Amino acid sequence: MRDGGMDVQGQAQAEQGYASDTPNSIGKAVGLLGDEWVLLILRNLLLEASRYIDLKKMLGISDAVLTDRLRRLTQAEMVERIEGASGIAYQCMAKGKATWPILLAIWDWERTWIRLPGVALPRMRHRTCGALLHTMVVCGDCEQPTGPAELSARWGASGGWARSIPVGSTRRRNAAAVTSAFQGFCSETMSLLGNRWSMALMIGAFLGLRRFYAFQSNLGVPSGLLAQRLEAFCELGVFAVSPSADRGDWYDYELTQKGRAFWPVIVCLTDWALKWMAGEDEGEALILEHKTPAHRFTPVLACRHCGELLKLAEIAVVTQ
Repeated sequence: MRDGGMDVQGQAQAEQGYASDTPNSIGKAVGLLGDEWVLLILRNLLLEASRYIDLKKMLGISDAVLTDRLRRLTQAEMVERIEGASGIAYQCMAKGKATWPILLAIWDWERTWIRLPGVALPRMRHRTCGALLHTMVVCGDCEQPTGPAELSARWGASGGWARSIPVGSTRRRNAAAVTSAFQGFCSETMSLLGNRWSMALMIGAFLGLRRFYAFQSNLGVPSGLLAQRLEAFCELGVFAVSPSADRGDWYDYELTQKGRAFWPVIVCLTDWALKWMAGEDEGEALILEHKTPAHRFTPVLACRHCGELLKLAEIAVVTQ
């Protein structure tokens, strides 16, 4: 990859044997999870609600939208439909349950960085140590805290920027339509994930892209859409723009502290995609390695207070 940062190689190999317009595991995952309703449904199924009628009431969602999102999740083998005496219910399958690190990373990022008048996301507690929960990404092999600077990456057999972008676009609802019970959850996250180019821009920034032409040439995003996305990211405070030190008529778009803090969401979603969304005989889309010492990297969330690796059963929502 040009423009500095983490070197991503293997593009030539990735272009062989796959249609360039066919999303790989990353593209398919972003296309599915880059939808606010899908994330909220998964969150509620993991936490408490399972009956169709309860999901509809808690989310303030129409029958048409709820039925459509549940159909998508069922077809993706993330949830299963159960018919019983108390009505139609849904529960997460293994693939759906495995999204909990993504949802937890989103919660932690939004609770830390997003402020909406009169709205506060619930706190969570790590039952093991008793501390209020704040997460960090560690390497699943060596259990050391790990950020993008400690990693190297290369495209796998199904990799490449073109295949890592979902087909079409997702549509996020107006913030005013969010019910009071869930107002704020996923609001800015969807600005980063809910557009087909946004996730690619965030990954590109973590991999070292910083100039307009570098984003455009590597990602293949139309210039008008790229300008809109970069402006939106600057308004959200995840990118900062400044004149380039190399040329006076160039500008650098770099991650802010708020943008860098989105790293756990990016890496957890990518890891879930590689594990659960790859097609048969498709091959890996992206290979991440911990640089020192060199070994394959798998992200795991840990408690920032005690350092223990987190398990879903050991996380409690603080109700008061």
